[in-house]
Amino acid sequence: MTETLLASCAVGAPADCEDTASVDVVGPALLIAAVVIVGVLVALVLTGRGRRRR
Repeated sequence: MTETLLASCAVGAPADCEDTASVDVVGPALLIAAVVIVGVLVALVLTGRGRRRR
């Protein structure tokens, strides 16, 4: 997705070029959010298995 933004920025579309700046900020935030979501899902699965064993 970022590749298309960078490509359009190179072509000269100012709107898309501005979006690439926000991608640098949103990228790490999405990565952190993904890690948190995966952690929560793993915790739910582990607790779910623990309840089934009992």
